Amino acid sequence: MKLTVKELKETIRADDLIPMMEKWLEGFEFEGKMINLKITVAGNTIGHRALFWIWMRQLAKNFSERGEDKYTDRQMHDLLCHKFLGYTGEITIGSTVIKPALRTLTYPNELTGAEFGHLLSQIDAWSAQVGVLLVTQSNSDYAEYKEANS
Repeated sequence: MKLTVKELKETIRADDLIPMMEKWLEGFEFEGKMINLKITVAGNTIGHRALFWIWMRQLAKNFSERGEDKYTDRQMHDLLCHKFLGYTGEITIGSTVIKPALRTLTYPNELTGAEFGHLLSQIDAWSAQVGVLLVTQSNSDYAEYKEANS
């Protein structure tokens, strides 16, 4: 039996995820074959979100090692949300003061998959400009986004 994405497309609460997956999978015979399963949260993939936070930790570590200021992943999140999504107030990160700007979108957790992919591509390009090459896996959701949009 061929299993398609459409057969598994369902909106469920996180608490019900494991029991619901067990119920879905009982009806299929996979005969030892591998399956790919993509879980999305609020319109974007968990892969996008995970990569975003990996990058925030990588950037915080890199910038902390470069100078006197120490940065956290949360501060990098705020900096890049301000830079690429807009921010409503003045923020200070280390010794850098960032002036208020108009918010165009909100935070990454409210973006669609395509919007999140675009945000990641902006962060990736900016990071390269400032001398930080971010880690990316060739089989990630972001890699799929880049290939589809190149």
